[in-house]
Amino acid sequence: MRFFEEEFFGARPLEIAILPKAGVKLTDVKLLKDLDTIQEWVRAEQRVSPFFSLVTFIKGINRLTHNGRDRFYRIPDTQEEVDELMAYATA
Repeated sequence: MRFFEEEFFGARPLEIAILPKAGVKLTDVKLLKDLDTIQEWVRAEQRVSPFFSLVTFIKGINRLTHNGRDRFYRIPDTQEEVDELMAYATA
C-alpha cells in the first residue's frame, strides 16, 4: 500500500470478483449488460478509471469489428453477437 500512496498519490487498484450463478456464463449478454451498468456507475460516482474487465474487452472488440466506430463501443444486444465476438477474439 505504501508504494501506491507514495508513487501514485494515494491511487489504489480496485479488484472485484464476479461469481455467476450455476448455469450462467460470464459471457451471458444479460450479465454483461448488468456488469456494464455497475461499471459505469462506479466510474461516474466513485471516479474510478480506467477499467480492465471482460465488459471493456467485449465492448472494444465490438467497436473493432465495426471499423472503430465509437457507437459500437457497447455490449451487443444478442447472445449470438457476444458469442461471435468471443469466437473472433479467441481464434
